[in-house]
Amino acid sequence: MRRPFRPLINCTPFKATAVSLQCRLVNARSVCNKLPEIHSILYSGGTDVVLITGSWLSDSVTNGLLDPKHCSNIIRCDRKNTVDGGVCTLVSKKFNIVEVPVTTDFPFIKVACVDIFLGCTRCRLFNVYRKPTCDTSDSVRAMEQLISCLERFCQTKYSCIIAGDLNCPFINWSDCSAPRGSIYDNFLALLYVMVFFS
Repeated sequence: MRRPFRPLINCTPFKATAVSLQCRLVNARSVCNKLPEIHSILYSGGTDVVLITGSWLSDSVTNGLLDPKHCSNIIRCDRKNTVDGGVCTLVSKKFNIVEVPVTTDFPFIKVACVDIFLGCTRCRLFNVYRKPTCDTSDSVRAMEQLISCLERFCQTKYSCIIAGDLNCPFINWSDCSAPRGSIYDNFLALLYVMVFFS
């Protein structure tokens, strides 16, 4: 029987040794019409990482438009042939980072992943968007791909943080439960193993 746990739902400071990482999660539903708000978050101080879901970005939007002052490293997974989705992660240049390329094997989800070096340690940060769908088979495939992605890329010796818009209507996040035997239950089981046995 699984013990209940509380996943990181809101972006709160993550402390590692003497370094604190201040994150903000934004479900933008189009960055382009919210650039002043994004710039305010980036340049007002106090935020090291901005995770944007529902970015609705394409190749026609440059990184210079997202961060005109060039203060951030930008990792994007733009939408392709769709009107919604996409993720964008902006990490302050005061941190050294390495982008982890994860997107090509998982077409039903959008993932931007980055390793952020925090003094003598590091953390792996996932920014995930899983679009809502009424199609049961697409929903199951998206969850299977999310589980596969996390199983593959969370095999690290350092902390992994998963944030984003998962669109999991059958998960009760207040008590971390889902219908027994469902793909959502499998997802929670994976999180349980990652939290308690990593």
